Formats: sequence, C-alpha cells, structure tokens
Amino acid sequence: MKFLREHRLLITTVTPIHIGCGEDYTPTDYVIDENTLFAVDSVAVADGLPQVAHKKLREMLKGTVRDDALKQIQKLFYEQRESLMAKATHYLPVAKGVAHLYEDRIGSVAQRQENGNNVINKLEIERTLYNPISQRPIIPGSSLKGAIRTALLDLINEGRSARLNETNHKLQERLFEYQMGKLEKDPMRLINLADTKEVGGHTKTSEIRFAINRFRRASVQGNRTKAEDKGLYQLLETIPELTLRAYESRLTIQDISQLNQRDTDKLPKAELRWTIQDIACACNQFYLPQLQKELEIVANYVTSDWKSRMCKLIDEVIVPLKESNKGMLLRVGRHSGAEAVTLNGVRNIKNESQPRTFWLAAEEQNASSKMVPFGWLLIEIDPTDDLHSMLEEFTRQSSEADRRWLKSQQDRVKAIQARLRQQEQDEKEKVRRQEQARLAKEKEEQERQAHLASMTEEQRAVEELKSWTEEDRAKQELKPQGRVPCRLNELLNKATDWPIESRVALCDLAENIYRELGMLKGKQGKDRKARIQKLRE
Repeated sequence: MKFLREHRLLITTVTPIHIGCGEDYTPTDYVIDENTLFAVDSVAVADGLPQVAHKKLREMLKGTVRDDALKQIQKLFYEQRESLMAKATHYLPVAKGVAHLYEDRIGSVAQRQENGNNVINKLEIERTLYNPISQRPIIPGSSLKGAIRTALLDLINEGRSARLNETNHKLQERLFEYQMGKLEKDPMRLINLADTKEVGGHTKTSEIRFAINRFRRASVQGNRTKAEDKGLYQLLETIPELTLRAYESRLTIQDISQLNQRDTDKLPKAELRWTIQDIACACNQFYLPQLQKELEIVANYVTSDWKSRMCKLIDEVIVPLKESNKGMLLRVGRHSGAEAVTLNGVRNIKNESQPRTFWLAAEEQNASSKMVPFGWLLIEIDPTDDLHSMLEEFTRQSSEADRRWLKSQQDRVKAIQARLRQQEQDEKEKVRRQEQARLAKEKEEQERQAHLASMTEEQRAVEELKSWTEEDRAKQELKPQGRVPCRLNELLNKATDWPIESRVALCDLAENIYRELGMLKGKQGKDRKARIQKLRE
C-alpha cells in the first residue's frame, strides 16, 4: 500500500506574478541605471564607495537620520552608482517608466503638504517573496494550495449563494464539513504542496513594473478611476510572464483509503478525498473561464499580438491539458482579482457580482495600452517532454530577449569592474610613486641637513640662500623686491669679515641672482658689480 502519492509539478508563468513578503527595495538598497536595478547591501556599500564618498556618508549618518539626510544619501548613491553597481548582490530589469521615475525623483521631494512640510519620495519597490540566499523569487506552496482550495470549494458549492449572514469561515466549514476545533477533518490537510524551486537556469527571474488601476467595464474604459485621479500606483517586483518551466514543486496526497476506518470521525469524508485528477479538473473548471473572460475585458488594454498569443496558448496547450487532466491553470499572488479568491454564486463585491476596476502590470505610470493582468500560471502534472516544444514556441520571444538583456548587463558590469580595478591600480601606483617621492625628498633633506651641519656658519648662509632662490624660482616668486635680493643684500654687508672661500661663493651666487633678475644694468648695476668685485679681493 502506498500511503503518499507524490506528483511532480512544473510551473510556467503566463502573466507577471507578485507575492508580497513585507519587504521593500528602498533607494538606499539599490541604484537604477539604464533600465536595470542593481541591489546593494551594507557590504557592497562598504566595499564599493570611494573613500571620499564614505566620509560624506558618515557625516550624513551622524545623529538622527531625517528626510534631508535620506535625500542626500539617495543622491550620493546615485552619483556613485557605478561603484555600487560593480558590487551589486544581484540585478534585474525595470520598466522604462520606472527608470524615468527614479531619475526624475531620486533625492528630491515628492510633494509638499498643506502645512508646508516636505513629503520625501522614498521610491520603495515592493519585493516579491524570495530565497534569502540566492535573492531569487519563489512561489510558496501555500499560495498554490490556497488557489487549489478555492477551486475545490467552488466545485462543491456548485454556484449556490451563501446562507444568510454566513461568514467566509463558516462557509468553508460547511462545504468541507469540518469545524475550526476539529481541523483534522479539513480535507485540505491531506494535500501538501512544497515551496517551489527554480529549474532551467532562467536568465531573468524577476523584473520591476508598475501596477496601475483601470476600469473593467467597456462602457467606462477610458475614464479615470479614483486611483488614477489621485496619481496612485504601485512599484512591484514581479516574476516575469511567459517563463518556460521556471519552477518545480511537489504535490503530495495522503491516501487514507486503506487505513482502519474506526476513527472516521477524525478523517475527512470519502467524497472529500481528491485525486490529482480531481484537483486538476476543479482548478481548470474554476480558473479557465475566468482567464477567457479576462482576455475579453482587457482587450483595450493589451496589444492584439499579446491577446492572440494568449488565445493560442489556451487552445493549443491549456485546453488539451484540461482534457487530459495532466495540467491545471491557477491564479496566485497580489492583484489576482476578486473572482479568483471568491466562489461563484457567493461573490459579492460592494453589492456587485464583479469588481469595477482591476490592477494591471504596466511599463508606464500613465499607460493606456501594453498592459497585462497579474497572477496567471500553468502547472504541468508529472510532465513529459511532449509539451516542451509547444510551450517553448510561446515563450521563445521573451526568453531570447531575456538572454540578450542578461548578456548586455553582464558585459556592462564586467567592463565597470575592469575600469574600477584599473582606477584602483592607477591610484595605488600614484600613491606608491608619491610615497617614493616623499621618501626620496626626505632622504635628500636628511642628507642636506647633515651636509649643513658639517658647514661653517657662512657656508650655511650661502646654502640657505641657494635654497630660497630655487624655491622662489619654482613658485615664480623670484623678483627684485622679493626675499632673495633682500637676504642677499644682508649677506653682502656681513661678508666683509668672511673667509675668502665663503666670500667667493657668495659673490658667484650674487652675480647669478642679479643677472637673472636684470639687476646688473645701469648705474645701480655698476655699483653692484663693483661691490661684488671688491668683496672678492
């Protein structure tokens, strides 16, 4: 007897998926450049920022970090983005509109309140659930199981209305025939789904897009929703659409049919123990009509090419999987729509059977087209290679674009890293040469001081004047009214009692200085020559 029946699931994303995790990318966690987000952590900041930028950052972080400091930090990171890009923990593409928004608002004030206070634009991007080690998105088993649960509840309910004042919990208890105090009778406890893991080595595992609100009904499409009027939008990290067999999961069903039935009061009823085929049938019966209906509703928001591909995907892949019960369609995550989480017949959204608006994934904040819905995925059950080539046809275009994007970014990061390494080497060489020059100068000064110490007072005076002359010449400060001629005149007055060798050395130096300064011309020049000649005798 096989107690556990395990089934391998391969998941292809049909549209973008966002499953919130309560974490954000903030502008101090990333930089955006050329439509790519580069995520950085404290290690990347410590290793990546140049020394001067580090000093600025420490100054900004002194005391309480207020909005002004936050703006300065955002601006500093943007200015030093190449240094941080080279140390990024991971990077992912962003929609063009998101990149433009970042460039326009980074380090600035988003708006001003009526009382005059600034509202800092933090530009947070909501992260989708991810593996903290690889930083790559995952789809939790709980999301898949929740979507399956809704479909099975709808299957049992058969479109009937809820009873008077019946809450959602009470509705589920009635349909699944369990009580909150006796959860062992909940039939879903026999079904377990593992968190997904990545397969296939896909190049682009997530991307940043806008979520924008639009009217559903064709009669009001083109009008602005309340969210549009208020300029409301969301920045979401999403798992990209049309990613072929991106994830793998395991669905395990406990088969208790062969167990001792004496404790049946602690087990779900036999008619509520489903096989994998029952589950697939219920999910396709519940979700496929929703997808088909949504394709009609979003017709004015999507491109005709996208809609054609989706219709072809339904006809050539999803419907055959439905008929064979070898696959199922699910909708998971944020902005899946009220229909995907409520039962047919029970659904009541502000006294309407259908919601008036929905949220769509978009490239631009004010997009009027090229949008797509959120949350759709296709699951193959115990897959074979039969469908691979067919699915590949639908995902090939996006896969090729992903590979081109990844290669361009890898090449770009490598070029930045190489340039920064060269700059670092050049800086080290510059420091090495400066140190060599300093040591040489220090040695030269030591030798000069030793030489001066061995001289007489008169010789030191002449040597000092030579040094002054060289220094002023280098600074272009050697002038007739400068310190050198003044000091020379003092020494000429004192030198009458010097030894002959020191007098001759001073006279030679005096002639050179006066000649360079043009001070041996005219009557005063003749007097200086005579004075020097007399001192030589």
